[in-house]
Amino acid sequence: PSGSGLLYFWKLLHLSPPQIVPIHQMMLFMHCLDACKADTDSPFLSSQLRTCHKSLIDSFKSWIISWIHFDVKNYNYGYRPLNKVMESHLPNFQYVLNHPDIHLCIIDQIKIIQTQFNKLNDERLIRERLCLLQYLCISTETSDVVVQCYKQVFKRDIWTCADLLCVISAKSNEQQLDDVIKFFMDGLVDKDINIHERCAKSIAKIALKLNERQLNKVFECLMNAFESGVITICDGCAHALATISSQLGGKQFPSYFYYYDATQFLMKLKEEQLGY
Repeated sequence: PSGSGLLYFWKLLHLSPPQIVPIHQMMLFMHCLDACKADTDSPFLSSQLRTCHKSLIDSFKSWIISWIHFDVKNYNYGYRPLNKVMESHLPNFQYVLNHPDIHLCIIDQIKIIQTQFNKLNDERLIRERLCLLQYLCISTETSDVVVQCYKQVFKRDIWTCADLLCVISAKSNEQQLDDVIKFFMDGLVDKDINIHERCAKSIAKIALKLNERQLNKVFECLMNAFESGVITICDGCAHALATISSQLGGKQFPSYFYYYDATQFLMKLKEEQLGY
């Protein structure tokens, strides 16, 4: 109960030869802390251990802030050593990132980025910020804010935002996934052909992750939109419908079929869905 063995372990770890790169030493500490469930308040821990764990959490917060708010003048995000370290280690933490202090810190940093998007004009910096955000989807709360960021900047970088929305949807809950689907569905009626086409391709991509309820809902909405003339069928839309139909157990249509005869394709899809 006193945690004397754990305290001895931390002392040995701190006395071990330092790593060449400090961030690697910090990651070693974080993995050890994660194994302890990132506990900083348990009454079973001695005051020394609580102090030790809290100190590690504070140090890691500093690293996270430095990583998120990098100096764009000196580094390209994609080639930053710190970026590679964070990307490889963060997904493996089960408890550290959900520690209240770390979690609140990450939410605060995401909101800072969200505010910066209103003022940023550097397209490269915007894209790098967008790519970084995907690694901060550590909870429902952080994912909600990240999705807001992608929606906010969507028209400024359609391809990056659409790709990243598809990526994070893989680890989103059902409500968040519904929200992303609706966003892409709304994008289909946009007058900008690039937005329309990208949303259609994203729906086809995300369809592979949808449950039966979501698939049926998207299928019905798309069919109604086509039949009412709200949306004119294109290659991307037809591919999305074909993918959804296939996921629902329907017939898989060759691409040339829906590309050259959209009306017949829609009729066949409807027959498949209704079981004619």
